[in-house]
Amino acid sequence: MSALLTTAHWLTLALYPLTLAYAVISDARRMIIPNWACITIAAAFLPAALLGSVELTAIAWHYGVGLSLFLAGLILFFRGLMGGGDLKLLAAAGVWIGREDLWFYLFLVALLGGGLALAVLIAGKFQEKLPFLGSLPWIKQSGMTTPFPYGIAIGLAAIFLFSRSPALPPSWAAVLGG
Repeated sequence: MSALLTTAHWLTLALYPLTLAYAVISDARRMIIPNWACITIAAAFLPAALLGSVELTAIAWHYGVGLSLFLAGLILFFRGLMGGGDLKLLAAAGVWIGREDLWFYLFLVALLGGGLALAVLIAGKFQEKLPFLGSLPWIKQSGMTTPFPYGIAIGLAAIFLFSRSPALPPSWAAVLGG
């Protein structure tokens, strides 16, 4: 692979964790996951996979996983159990996860989401003693009656599994622990 293609591959690979990190921070600070972040995450997989010599059928399966997560998430969204940004982020990251790690990814999201919910409950109890917690719109003393940024759990689980992506060169995967 030429130096130009190698650089393009690295740049498309770097878009994924950087954009995920931005989405997590945005969700934590403002409870908003920008549409452009989800589109960038999902779209960046195609050039990264093509430059990483991933087969077209495998790429199609990855996008199929993203679509399946989006459709399943729509059910949760319409029932009021999931926010729209969380739904889009889950599906976009699912494109990078693929079917091999899908269940592990969903388990990690649930585990991290449960930890986040527990942290929100605890933080709500200490809001008077730690006034900086009041700057976060999703920490209230009322407990779990207000929504909280589940995109944090989704993004952290996806970043954790980044090293297992088939679009990653083996040398990167080895360094990242994949």
